[in-house]
Amino acid sequence: MNRKEVNYGQTLMKQIKEYKDSLLTMLFTVVEVVLEIMIPLLMASLIDKGIEAGTCQMSQNMGL
Repeated sequence: MNRKEVNYGQTLMKQIKEYKDSLLTMLFTVVEVVLEIMIPLLMASLIDKGIEAGTCQMSQNMGL
């Protein structure tokens, strides 16, 4: 490994450590948005498969 490559790696790691909290915030925000988008899809599936079929078993399984 070249001496310059090691210094670039150390410099990059120092810079990333400064923004670690910001990167985690962005990651958790993306996860929250994805989960919020899934809620209407799950509700539609619950209605289509469970309530229209007239069975409470499907509703209970999806709820758990």
